[in-house]
Amino acid sequence: RTQLTPEMLDQTFDSVVVMSEPEHIPEWLSKHPNYVYWEVQDPKGQSLDFHRMIRDQIQALIEKNITLFE
Repeated sequence: RTQLTPEMLDQTFDSVVVMSEPEHIPEWLSKHPNYVYWEVQDPKGQSLDFHRMIRDQIQALIEKNITLFE
């Protein structure tokens, strides 16, 4: 497990998609131009159908924002 650093964001990644609760996102990250926030509910402890709904939501976000991953 590697923790993201400001240097990694500047030198390694074109963009970083974050789906964490906003209060858990460091300010240096949320203010970085390569930061992308997707508001997605945490499916932890939810039903299989809920997990599938979140999976489909993430897939739709990927397809809508495909240029982030090219």
